[in-house]
Amino acid sequence: MGKQAKAVRHLQLKDGRYRARIAVPAALVPIIGKGELLEPLGADRAAALWKLSGAIAGLKSIIDDARRGVKPVLPPVAIRRAVHDHYAAELATDERIDLGGDPGRPASTGFNEHFSGAYLRALRKIAAGYVTAEERAEGFVQATIGWAVYEACGRQGRDQPDPATQAYLDLASALATSQIEAMERTRERDRGNWNSKPAFRLLTEPVEQSAELPPVSIEGLLDSYLAMRARSGVGAEAGKRWRPCFKRLIAFLGHDDARQLTKADLQRWLNHLRDAGLAERTIRDVDLASVRTVLGYAVEQDQLASNPAAFVKVRLGRKEQARDRGFSTAEAEAIIAASRAYQPKPSANPATREGEHLVSAKRWAPILCAHTGSRIAEVCHLRREDVGERDGIPFMRISIKDIQIYLIFNSYFKEQTNLGFTCFQQE
Repeated sequence: MGKQAKAVRHLQLKDGRYRARIAVPAALVPIIGKGELLEPLGADRAAALWKLSGAIAGLKSIIDDARRGVKPVLPPVAIRRAVHDHYAAELATDERIDLGGDPGRPASTGFNEHFSGAYLRALRKIAAGYVTAEERAEGFVQATIGWAVYEACGRQGRDQPDPATQAYLDLASALATSQIEAMERTRERDRGNWNSKPAFRLLTEPVEQSAELPPVSIEGLLDSYLAMRARSGVGAEAGKRWRPCFKRLIAFLGHDDARQLTKADLQRWLNHLRDAGLAERTIRDVDLASVRTVLGYAVEQDQLASNPAAFVKVRLGRKEQARDRGFSTAEAEAIIAASRAYQPKPSANPATREGEHLVSAKRWAPILCAHTGSRIAEVCHLRREDVGERDGIPFMRISIKDIQIYLIFNSYFKEQTNLGFTCFQQE
């Protein structure tokens, strides 16, 4: 299951579309006429987040006007968006009916031939604007297409215009034309034609001419993630290992915009890395892991709408084990013997000559690992006070974070102290 998007204040998702919402103070409800203000932001989360601050500023200005006693004029219903939404909803209802589903209410597109002829004539009259004043007064427009006006205003979080106004008639006329187009598509689909397109101008034009979202730098996202880690005092090593991965990705894509990055792009990039000779484990644990982590952080910070690397996987085959784990007795004896006999390469240059402590570490570290089972890094981080003796029992203390582990040397190791480890430890 994908990770749920973080809740954003004043951003609301309803019926697959985002909108800005702000509550109206109780004292101002009589002036504004409603308990909340809404502003539609579209179906794309990233675009909605980009437009959210401006929408909230506009809604707050309405509340500020109301505090000064000025009755606000709310923005009208976006007719073009209402037409598109209504057309899509009617076709979706028709598809559910064809599939035997329960649409909840019979759509106008599902009327039988006996009623559809009269209904079409009424819709055409409203669409053409031939409604008389008497018919408007009698509620002809509301009875014919009022249900669509109600739904359109609800989708956009707007109040219905007064039926006596021209704004109501304009919206009803556009929705009537959209309803006619939807009924025509239904008849064509019933005859097997699923390729026809609407002719209504508002349906052939884009829903909204929104500004293009600004690009999001892939390398900038890495810098943002590393800065967050640096504030916690970690992440320096990740920066060294991950930055070459991101440079390889940007060079492969030919751009630095994370909004354009897709799952298919990442799959092609991973194949490119395989062709370049990188090991599968390196690709999985370094290249892919770094990109997935940074893009995931960008989603958490609402810089991206989704993480295209979330479901990209690199599967490793099981590596055949050619031998038993661990050293054989002969191999262990050879390592210990080589450690005892280690001699540095002679050099007349002091800059390239191994120091005494480095030589001693190479001699004693393998022996300490052999007798305690410690890792080589743990042994190499030992301090003088970490090695001691209590009641005649030699021990070695390894500190892992706040935990101290005491390792007791066996009797054989006591013999090794005669070789000089005690003197080395005391130096």
